[in-house]
Amino acid sequence: MSIKIKLAETAAEIDEALQLRHKVFVEHDGRYSPAPDRRLYDRFDCCGTSVLVIAMAADQIVGTARLNRDDPTIGFPADEYFDFRSFSPKNAATASLSQLAIDPELRGNLKILNGMMMLTYYWAHRNNISHCVAPFNPALTRVMQRIGFEKIGDVVQSHHHDLAIQPMKINMLEVRKSFIDFVERQAFIGFMEPFFREYFDDGEVVVNEGEVGDCAYFIVDGSANVEVSSNSDGSKKVVATLGKGDLFGELSLILDQKRSASVVASNNLEVMILSRRQFINCIQNDSKNAMYTLQILASRLAATTSSMDSAET
Repeated sequence: MSIKIKLAETAAEIDEALQLRHKVFVEHDGRYSPAPDRRLYDRFDCCGTSVLVIAMAADQIVGTARLNRDDPTIGFPADEYFDFRSFSPKNAATASLSQLAIDPELRGNLKILNGMMMLTYYWAHRNNISHCVAPFNPALTRVMQRIGFEKIGDVVQSHHHDLAIQPMKINMLEVRKSFIDFVERQAFIGFMEPFFREYFDDGEVVVNEGEVGDCAYFIVDGSANVEVSSNSDGSKKVVATLGKGDLFGELSLILDQKRSASVVASNNLEVMILSRRQFINCIQNDSKNAMYTLQILASRLAATTSSMDSAET
């Protein structure tokens, strides 16, 4: 089952995320009182400092978390649970992570939580956030520690919401090295606009040969096989293997043609997705991106020529 991780963009996505919060925090966990419209939200959801990370499976939202930049006028949601500011470094650029909710039936799927946290790291990098604080449900403490969060003291009772919370924080500058390496590579390449990830299991098809392409893919982690159909019997032949840092699917966007090959995950695969608009903007507005794309196309042409020469000899 593929999992898509992105920032909520439409009113429908935001509304579905608010309904998931109610399902998790009210109907399942009993941590808040029921709302007549079965949606859970507060004043911070109406602010321009707020974004929602969402996880989707089969076009349904199965996970969500809220990120808020600090604001000198209204602060951020974490202020209503605990005095986090006493534990933040001086002059730190701090954000708040709150309303982390995963569908109860999928809480064992760590790909959802890990994916949302990776997008959180990426969002923090783009917004120059150095630290993030969060008032977590105490039941999540060990899970969040494995991701990189640290406890701030013991479990406390939030008087504002009358909830038991575990205050936690994470230094975004100390996230795991693999993410930093990838961010540095992206910064060089320049494909930094999209906040859209998708995760595929081994054997899942990412794109199908012959279908119309509307996006390109950049491999964040894992690998995939490029397969083409045989003219004789229709069987698939692996013609290339792609790995971390590779871009694919861009040719159909440039030439406005159908996909020339299928791409299938050969292990757990994480990709960043660029829409046609994002991809074209990237190569039009930055010569480094255009050169990188040309280098990819040239290397593929050279590999194809070499393969043809080998077949003839």
